[in-house]
Amino acid sequence: MSDKEPLLKKHNKLLNDNDDDIENKSFSEWRRYFNQQKTDAKNKKLNDEVNQTTKDIPVGVLQLYRFADRIDILLIILGLCFMLGHVVGVLANVILFGRITGLFATTSFAVDCDNQYQNLESTIINNTVCPFGIDLNALNYDRLNKLCHYDNKIISTTLSPLTPLFHDNVMHLVYWFLGVGLFTCLSAVFEYFCWTVATERQASRMRVLLFRSLIQRVSKNIVLYSSNTS
Repeated sequence: MSDKEPLLKKHNKLLNDNDDDIENKSFSEWRRYFNQQKTDAKNKKLNDEVNQTTKDIPVGVLQLYRFADRIDILLIILGLCFMLGHVVGVLANVILFGRITGLFATTSFAVDCDNQYQNLESTIINNTVCPFGIDLNALNYDRLNKLCHYDNKIISTTLSPLTPLFHDNVMHLVYWFLGVGLFTCLSAVFEYFCWTVATERQASRMRVLLFRSLIQRVSKNIVLYSSNTS
C-alpha cells in the first residue's frame, strides 16, 4: 500500500488541476459570451440610432447636389444652357420646316395644272413620228410612246420654271434650317457631355466618402470589441 499511495496522490492532484482548468476555461468562455452579448447590444443600439436618424428624411432638390464642387456646379450650369439651346433649336427647326413646306404649298407654278398637262401632251404628240397604224393620243400615249421617236430633241413646254425669287426664298430658309440643325446637334452633344461628367464626378466622390465612413465605423467597432474582450 505504501507504494501506491504516491500514485493515488499524484492522480488526485492531476484531477484537481484538470478540474481547475476546466472551471477557468468555462468561466472565460462565459465571460467572453456575455461580453459578446454586450458588444452586440451596443452595436444594435448604434444601428437603431442610425436607422432612426436616417429613416424617412425628405431630401430637397438642392440636397441632391450636396457632393458637387465648383467644377461640378459649372458643368451643371453649362449643361442647363446647352439643354435650353437644344430645345430652342428643335422648335426653330420645326418652324423653319413649316415655312419651307408652306412656300411649296402656296407658290403657283402654273395657272391651270390640267391645261398645262394637256398642252404638254399635245406638244409631245405633235413632235413624234410613229410607225404606220399607230396614232398617238392622250389615251394610248403611255402605252405606245416607246414605239415612236421624236423629230427633235427639244420639246417645248408651257410649264413655268422656278422663279429666281422663289429659289432665293427657299434656299435662304434651307441654309437657316441647316445652320439651326447643326447648332441643335452640337448643343445636344455638349449637354450630354456636361451632365455625364458632372454625374460621374459626384458618384465617385460619394463612393469614396462611403468607403471612408465604413472604414471608420469598422475601426471603432474593432477598438470597442478589443477593449471589451481584454
